[in-house]
Amino acid sequence: LKRDPKLSVLYLELGKALEAANLAADAVPVYTSGIPIADKNGDLMPRNQMQSRLADLQKKADKSG
Repeated sequence: LKRDPKLSVLYLELGKALEAANLAADAVPVYTSGIPIADKNGDLMPRNQMQSRLADLQKKADKSG
């Protein structure tokens, strides 16, 4: 992200990696930051995937606490 913070797919992949490492709480701000960048770039697929993953994480958080 430091090299190219405008590349939305990096936010998606970082968020997925954080989820895989059981760091879902850390993935939430990554997706939240990446979604507007994807919107600005017209990157529909990464945006939709981040929105979906973020919604899933929020549902899980609501159920657990």
